[in-house]
Amino acid sequence: MNGSKATAAQPPPTILSFLKDLPNVCSFVGLACTVFAIYFSIIGSYYAAMIGMVWAVAFDWADGLIARRMLGRTGKDRALGGQLDVLIDIVSYGVAPAMLLLS
Repeated sequence: MNGSKATAAQPPPTILSFLKDLPNVCSFVGLACTVFAIYFSIIGSYYAAMIGMVWAVAFDWADGLIARRMLGRTGKDRALGGQLDVLIDIVSYGVAPAMLLLS
């Protein structure tokens, strides 16, 4: 073993393990607001859909602000945050407005 300690393979982290990171929590809440906005667009409650979209944008703004100011974030937290940001941008600024307009 060349002098290195044998370690057991660690399982990959679950998505819930990232909820200890505040910027990621903001991202997930923003994604939930976007999903609710899409749902309200489909059922025809357009005012509620617009409110959901505004809250999604607010959480998207807040998670970036918090992430830049927060110290002690791990590389995995930052990597997930970057991937979440791309996903949420696509859903919040692409899919949700399209669903609202098509409804």
